[in-house]
Amino acid sequence: MAEVVGLVLGLVALVPQLTAGVKMLRQIRNADDRFPVEIDRLACDLELLVTFVEALEETPGVTEPVLQRCCECCTQIAQGLDKVRGMVSLVTTGSKSKRVIRKITGLPGLRTAVEALQQSVTRAQMTMMMYVKSRSGR
Repeated sequence: MAEVVGLVLGLVALVPQLTAGVKMLRQIRNADDRFPVEIDRLACDLELLVTFVEALEETPGVTEPVLQRCCECCTQIAQGLDKVRGMVSLVTTGSKSKRVIRKITGLPGLRTAVEALQQSVTRAQMTMMMYVKSRSGR
């Protein structure tokens, strides 16, 4: 039982990182239009994943293996978001709390990183959807 509680807390801690990732992707999309479809798709899928994670946290009877797999997927996604964040040089304006990206420089490899992140998000969504489907059949 303690393991399940720890895993739920781990997922709860990842939600703000994933949500911040959505915001960052939207800012990148607004500042640079070289590949908007990929960025938009990733941001939308990431928002859906956050919704799944929030619902999973409140689902009674979630088993430890399911939570463990979800934590692994979300941790991998958070690391991928950090990688994307590190790949771009963001020229921002505004206060520290309300930074607005005005320009992006240094995009080498960004498309590849976004595609890899998209695959990770898709795998996480599939894992969570399979769990939900297995629970609804009971």
